[in-house]
Amino acid sequence: MKNLFLLLSLCLSLHISAQVFGPVGTGVPITPQQSATDGQNLYYGAWDYVNWEFDVFKWNGFSWSPLPSLNDYPWHITTYQGELYAFTYVNTVGNIHRFRNGAWQSLAYQVNGAVSASAEYNGNLILGGQFQDQNLGAVNLLSFDGTNFSAFHPTRATDSIYVMEVFQNELWIGGNFYHGSIDTASVMKLNPSGNQWEYPAVHRYSTNFHGLYINNLFSLNGKVYTNTSGNLCEIRNDSLVPVIANTNGIIDHVNAGNVVIFTDYTSSLGSFDGSTINNYNNSPQGARLLDKMGSTIYGSFSGTSILNYPFNHVYQFDINNWGVAQGTIYWDQNQNCGYNQGEPIDFSAGFSYASGSGSQTVGAKGNYHLILPSGTYSLSGLQSLEPLYKYLKPATACPGQSSLNINSGQVTSQDIAFEHDGTADRGLRLNSASWGRLRQGFNERIYLSIENPGSDYNSPINVAVNLPSGLSHLSSSAHFTGQSANTLNYQLSGLNACEKVQIIINVNVSLSNAINDTLCLSAQILNNSDADLSNDQSSLCMRVVASYDPNDKTPNVGESEPGLSSLDYHIRFQNTGTDTAYKVVVVDSLESYFNPSQLELKSASHDYSFELKDGHILVWTFDNILLVDSNTNEAQSHGYITFNIGVDGSLPIGAQIKNDADIYFDFQAPIHTNEAVTTIRVIGIDDLGSAAPYQLYPNPAHSSEKLFIEYEEGNTESLKLYSSGGQLHKNYKLSGAGRDVLSLSGLAEGMYILKGKNGHIRIQVSH
Repeated sequence: MKNLFLLLSLCLSLHISAQVFGPVGTGVPITPQQSATDGQNLYYGAWDYVNWEFDVFKWNGFSWSPLPSLNDYPWHITTYQGELYAFTYVNTVGNIHRFRNGAWQSLAYQVNGAVSASAEYNGNLILGGQFQDQNLGAVNLLSFDGTNFSAFHPTRATDSIYVMEVFQNELWIGGNFYHGSIDTASVMKLNPSGNQWEYPAVHRYSTNFHGLYINNLFSLNGKVYTNTSGNLCEIRNDSLVPVIANTNGIIDHVNAGNVVIFTDYTSSLGSFDGSTINNYNNSPQGARLLDKMGSTIYGSFSGTSILNYPFNHVYQFDINNWGVAQGTIYWDQNQNCGYNQGEPIDFSAGFSYASGSGSQTVGAKGNYHLILPSGTYSLSGLQSLEPLYKYLKPATACPGQSSLNINSGQVTSQDIAFEHDGTADRGLRLNSASWGRLRQGFNERIYLSIENPGSDYNSPINVAVNLPSGLSHLSSSAHFTGQSANTLNYQLSGLNACEKVQIIINVNVSLSNAINDTLCLSAQILNNSDADLSNDQSSLCMRVVASYDPNDKTPNVGESEPGLSSLDYHIRFQNTGTDTAYKVVVVDSLESYFNPSQLELKSASHDYSFELKDGHILVWTFDNILLVDSNTNEAQSHGYITFNIGVDGSLPIGAQIKNDADIYFDFQAPIHTNEAVTTIRVIGIDDLGSAAPYQLYPNPAHSSEKLFIEYEEGNTESLKLYSSGGQLHKNYKLSGAGRDVLSLSGLAEGMYILKGKNGHIRIQVSH
């Protein structure tokens, strides 16, 4: 990112009349559409229409972290019993997902319709929306205790619930309700006995409210309010009594002592004290969602800026006495301690700033911007974050590298200089233009990147690329010197420091390759001798794909490290016959390395019955499925099953987990799916992803020394230590304390890679 904003967390007071706004942490790369908080963490989510996924970001009061993406479209998110839930809606089916142990889990429960509101009432999570569950007899309302679902005082099938709140231990719901001749404002509450709904807002004040829906309810000083038809109304006994006319509507709100802060449909921010509305003209533009965590109020905005700098997308209120620090992060090639036009700034760098006991590690590319309370901050840990610039080190002889002064309401300019340490090192990487797939019979493009993170190198660099037998070379963009058997040869005359050359290799995928075959390429720098040999070779494995029979089976993982404990499977079927299928049966016989006792049935396209036969045969029966043939209606001719099954975690490297299924349409012979294959293999350096959010020291390290690791508090993930050849040597478990000690005893001298779920760090071990 070109600009990066940071803000230290403060304890905030709520003096609404003197409201000041400050950005939260580094912000989020989305305009939030939904939010939730559990009192300890704040969650913002939005649908990504480019990658077709739901992205969620968590704020813990000091820093942001992304959650894994969810592929279903969400209608509502909430927290319950310390866990985050997402309620999605796809093809008239409502699914429920829970975030647990670092991953989304789909609960084995679906409704016909969508969940759009929730509230915690008497210890249970009450879900509202527009849905039905015939098995439970639930209409628009469900109760969930963390394990089981049950029906909860249903409303009519014609109703839609948009908001749920609990005021003084009373459950209130609002939405778009229809009750025949009863003129209602679509607000109900559960009566004190808890056995039926009451309709407290019958319209006796004006008929202008008839037929409108309610999407916001709030309580202030013992009174309950709603906004409808452009009027802010008190719900008094059985009537809606307008308090303020011609308002702009309410999107979201939070209670802040003796006032309610709200956002409205003009994307503005205001407050209501029970009699008057106060609009905040100095607030950021594009007000959307509001949340409260502790004493801090958070708001999401779009199209915002602060001191003329843009910022995404979350602010907290009442941040006083702040200023801006900005500067250029550059490679000081002429060593004059000043940025000159043309000196490189296109690399990412990181550093830490601290004041008192608070410390924050940040990263930026090119230019940095920090928004902070006024004061003096110490700087430390300056480092390049990109492999191509890994030998750039802070220019310690230049001034302004150890501290930063922030003045209230002012912009302070301070550049940060780096210099090359002179290390000699060349490397290369292979990448695919087709996302790891090779289309049978088609021409594909491979990218070979030859890089020089080290000092200037003026001698020839020779590279060999080995093709598997299923690929044939068509052409190369540059530097190609010839081919010997399956080996392609390339030569560069040299590379400057931190220079990269990319070569395009065009290949053809032979029709002799079978679908799901894996083809692997490898590349290496010949006769190289430099500081880091681990990046002198690279491999790239891709799967052969093609158009084929729509009755298939796929695993969620094609390759895995040792210790794999479970797999998700997706079985698809389609009626490609000439008549409607009345019955479909799917039979899956499990091999010995599966554990049926750890079976989780996740979702299916149609209603079914399930049976486990002989302890290892899974049978789904779709009676009266009425699956039309593809000639009549292609879109309605498909069906699917998803499930999770336990796997023997002791399978060795090289083992293949194979499984297929048989699909029966009425009285026809079974159709065999493809064989779904997952391979347990060694993880190479190129599989390890990006730099991880950890700090290690000392590095390089001595095998007899202690290796310290620092990370975000609360992180308890597992880490694995691999040699540069990909062999697993050690397993570690973070304690969550923010700082641990890792043992290196017993390791041979050489390069190692410490891998976590968010990336990796290289470690040089010596004796």
